[in-house]
Amino acid sequence: MQGTELEDRASLEYRAGLVCRLGCKLAQAGSETRHILQSMHLLARALKLKDVQCGVNRTGTIVSLSSPSGELTVFSKVLNFGINMSQVNACHQLCLKAERNEFSSVEELAAALNEIGPVTYPRWLLIGLNAVAGAAFAYLNGGSSAVCLSALLGAFIVMTVRFFLAARGYFDAFNYMVSAFTGSLTAVYISRALGEGTAGITLSLMATSLILVPGFPFLNGFLDLFKGYIENGITRLVQATVLILSAATGILGVILLISMEAFR
Repeated sequence: MQGTELEDRASLEYRAGLVCRLGCKLAQAGSETRHILQSMHLLARALKLKDVQCGVNRTGTIVSLSSPSGELTVFSKVLNFGINMSQVNACHQLCLKAERNEFSSVEELAAALNEIGPVTYPRWLLIGLNAVAGAAFAYLNGGSSAVCLSALLGAFIVMTVRFFLAARGYFDAFNYMVSAFTGSLTAVYISRALGEGTAGITLSLMATSLILVPGFPFLNGFLDLFKGYIENGITRLVQATVLILSAATGILGVILLISMEAFR
């Protein structure tokens, strides 16, 4: 009898671990809290887990349920947070397939879950697209060709520095601060060299720095608050606010540097 209980507990722990791992993948891909919990409960039902309690916070995901030998709790740590809608969609499709019993075994489901990972794009492509976005913002707000060129090169420097620092493990706040400073300084000096006045310099500065605004974490933070997940919503909003303040500090450094040069 004891061997059967241990076997049942091991099976429950394995299936609960799959649910926990799914929540981690969704959290790391930037999914909102409600969607994470709904997906975890959906997979738990498909895996025949009863009376399951699922949770997610800044540190990780947790699944609790009753086993023949007592309470069972599984925890998975969320190592990093990003944005990857392709991964969110893949996890959602896996849950739907599990609900329709399209997997022949738990092992097949686990293999499919392990194959889900973030879709990455070449860094040069992301840098180029963000640079074009900066130039497009300047153009749509009435910027001259000189301002658009300044914004293009400034945004290029912002993303290049950001990826360079991220690849070397610098924390996000420092990354945003340095990226904003170097990119904005580049845009300002190029605008001045091309003969732009205060309005043109200001527009190029705005177009360069706006690509650092973490809009998606802000959106998810407000959604979590509105849907009742207060702790997670506040956490996401605070993180996004810290990034904005870090970028603002870098831009302020550029403004102070220009002001000091003006008084010489």
